[in-house]
Amino acid sequence: RSSDLTEARWFRLKSSTASIIHLYQKGEDKPECQIPEYIGRTELMAEDIDRGKVGLKILKAAISDEGMYRCHLETDTYFDAAEFELKVTDLLVTPSSAWIPVTICLLILFAIAVAVVVGLWYLKTRVNNAKGDPETGRQKDKEGSELEELRSLI
Repeated sequence: RSSDLTEARWFRLKSSTASIIHLYQKGEDKPECQIPEYIGRTELMAEDIDRGKVGLKILKAAISDEGMYRCHLETDTYFDAAEFELKVTDLLVTPSSAWIPVTICLLILFAIAVAVVVGLWYLKTRVNNAKGDPETGRQKDKEGSELEELRSLI
């Protein structure tokens, strides 16, 4: 049973060093013992401990996680160790989910294009209003009409 598990220690093997990526002791996870790259990214999977299965889930796996690992399991009467190689083959982009980031990028580009077109239309309208109406020669905005009135009084 998982209550019989006194220690599960997972190591990342790099060169000649072994760094703890997850430590479970006396019923508790010990994140303070982990190397910084794995803090908050590992979960002990001990649901099948009765059948001799204990796993470790690495969340947000990256290419940098590839490599050799070792696990030590210990109970009051049992000790075992295993080594394995982790290969990261899929970085959360599957054919069914690949369209999501593409769609988001396209929507952002569309929003930018609309903003540019609206901005240019607004600027063109302001410039045309400032120049005045080419048919009458009068200013279209309020300031222009006040200027026209002042000119007529002089």
